Amino acid sequence: MGDTVQINGFTGTVVSIGVRLTRVQAWTGEVQVIPNGQIAMITNFSRTHSTAVIDITVPYDTDVNQVKSVMECVLSAMKREQPDVLTGDIHVLGVQEMSNSNVVVRATAICAPTKNASVQREAQERIKEALDRLQQTEAEGGYQHGTGELATE
Repeated sequence: MGDTVQINGFTGTVVSIGVRLTRVQAWTGEVQVIPNGQIAMITNFSRTHSTAVIDITVPYDTDVNQVKSVMECVLSAMKREQPDVLTGDIHVLGVQEMSNSNVVVRATAICAPTKNASVQREAQERIKEALDRLQQTEAEGGYQHGTGELATE
């Protein structure tokens, strides 16, 4: 009990296991009652690490190396602050996707079981804030291209 699972396509936390029925509660509150004899497939998300996938979409003309540096700085800071949550490697993978107007830059972070979604949300927010600070610094003339100095804190 207490594990986050997916049973027959329904995802939630196991709240009870009986002789005949298993009850799983979704994060939105609904409880699925599943007859044990009808359980065909179970995925348990609570047993091994999870991976946060952080995708940052920026305008096409953005300096991708700056974005990658900001992502690396932010994720490294998060790992130092939360070593029990970010338990493994961080990889800034680079450009994941391109369109006529945008570029998606991807990073991944190995997390404790079931922590990937919260890490992803926090990382995206922190990266957005760091990129906003960088843009503000550039607008004020305080950033010299090529110096590697980033406003991430």
